[in-house]
Amino acid sequence: MADALDRHGISFESHVYAYGPHGYSTGDKSVLAPGTRICGRAGRWVEDSLAWLNDMLGDFGAGEMTEPRCPARVNDDGGDFLSVNCTLGYLIEQKAAKAILQPVIKNALEQRGGGDQVDMLGFARKMKLSDILSTTNMPADAIQALAKQLSEIKSVN
Repeated sequence: MADALDRHGISFESHVYAYGPHGYSTGDKSVLAPGTRICGRAGRWVEDSLAWLNDMLGDFGAGEMTEPRCPARVNDDGGDFLSVNCTLGYLIEQKAAKAILQPVIKNALEQRGGGDQVDMLGFARKMKLSDILSTTNMPADAIQALAKQLSEIKSVN
């Protein structure tokens, strides 16, 4: 399941505890059979689950829901329009974006002393363009201009 969520850019957490029977209820040790081995952190699974739901959906307080702390998706792949928060792999599959990105990619490779474009693209395909650009010396105004250009391109899914 984690692979499918990752493949589709959906935010998730997965906790696999070393020891702990299925059906541990709400983490109350009184429901365990005597001698049952259980990981010390397994008892916090309910608290961790609620914290994750608050991160993803927001919290209910003062009579209304708060904004989520984390986005539901780890990138903007598949959105209506492109953005610098799309992965490089997704962007280079978009014909209009690829034309815009070719000089940016070339410049990034030159900054790193050249190298094989295929190797670089293979390594960076799953990275968001914004994360890649943060490692370059591309001026902030140029990044903003690139972001604007991309935001005007409709995604082709």
